Amino acid sequence: MSEPVADSAGHCILIDTEICVGSTLCVQLAPDTFVLDARGKSQVIPTGVPDDETMDDVIGSCPTQAIGLVEGANPRRIEH
Repeated sequence: MSEPVADSAGHCILIDTEICVGSTLCVQLAPDTFVLDARGKSQVIPTGVPDDETMDDVIGSCPTQAIGLVEGANPRRIEH
């Protein structure tokens, strides 16, 4: 798992790097928020947190559902 990064609603963006396949859809939808690391896995840019609508699009587009939100201490994936 990646380190959580806070979004505009006070949630934390989390990427499950174990299942991320590097499809780049998150990078295409929110290039100020996501990049691929040296392993080809998605990574959050801490200074580029997207608005809620964009974040919903990113979560919904991930083919492996590797991107989710953490509320408090309980990680959860957003259902599509």
